[in-house]
Amino acid sequence: VQSIINVPKDVKIRIKEKTIYTKGINGELSKKFNNKNVNIIYKKNDSNSLIVRCYYNNKSSSAIVRTITSIIYNMIIGVSKGFTYLLKIVYSHFPISVKYIQNENTLEITNLFGLKRIDSFFIPSSVQVCTNNLNKKRNYTII
Repeated sequence: VQSIINVPKDVKIRIKEKTIYTKGINGELSKKFNNKNVNIIYKKNDSNSLIVRCYYNNKSSSAIVRTITSIIYNMIIGVSKGFTYLLKIVYSHFPISVKYIQNENTLEITNLFGLKRIDSFFIPSSVQVCTNNLNKKRNYTII
């Protein structure tokens, strides 16, 4: 069982002892794969292809090969294009209120699950937070 990944020209890949290092425009990522039955081969020629291969042919080995292939593919996309996650905070029964304090990079949620305490969450500085009031009844926060 084997799977082939085509690597773009702007992404550099290095393999050292079952650890894959990817480097691109948006930074570097590394991941260690400890599976003994899987071989990862990088052919640095005209095609720039990465081969994930397992010598046993059963369900679990093909699942492992596909999982490792998709992880490496996501690493390549992450260092070349980047990822964007849009989160929307909504409520259904208990009306919550959300405040983003920009100086402290914290998100304060009041009345979460009907509790009276204020829950505060730290937001890393690399995350962009945008608060919008789309309706007068509900406050949406997109992270």
